[in-house]
Amino acid sequence: MADIIERYDCINSPIGVIYVVFVGEVVKAVTLVRPQAVAAHPLSSDIRGQFEGYFAGKRVVFDIKVSLEKVSKFCASVYKALEEVLYGEVCTYGWLARRVGTASVARAVGQALKKNPLPIIIPCHRVIASDGSLGGYSLGLDVKRQLLDIERNTK
Repeated sequence: MADIIERYDCINSPIGVIYVVFVGEVVKAVTLVRPQAVAAHPLSSDIRGQFEGYFAGKRVVFDIKVSLEKVSKFCASVYKALEEVLYGEVCTYGWLARRVGTASVARAVGQALKKNPLPIIIPCHRVIASDGSLGGYSLGLDVKRQLLDIERNTK
C-alpha cells in the first residue's frame, strides 16, 4: 500500500531551518514554521539533495514531485507561468499577470503567490514590483532578498 501519511523533515539552510512536508516522494509544502499536525520522518536523499544543491548554487531547477491538489485553477496557472522565470532572473507582478490573462489581474497574481504552498520550489521569490522594489513574500522579505542573492551570486 502506498505511503499516504503526511510527514515532515527539516533542512538547515542559509535562510534558516526550512520544513518540508511530504507524502512518500511527493512534496506538499515548504515552510519556515514547524508543522504541528504531521510526524517527523527523514526526507529521501533525493529531495534533501535537491534543496542542498539549490542552496549551494549547484541546482537551478527542482526535479521533484509536488502536490498542488489544494490550489485553485488560477493559482495553478500562475505557478505554471512562473516556470518561465529562470534561476537568477526576476519578473514583475504585471508581467506574470499578462502571462496568465491580462495586466488587470496583477493583484490577484500577488494573492496567488502569497498562497504558494511550495515557495523555493515554485520560485515566487523571483517576482518583484514594477518599481524594482521587492514587493511581498510569504516567507518574509529578508528571505526573499537572501534567495535572490543566492541566485544572483551563483548564476
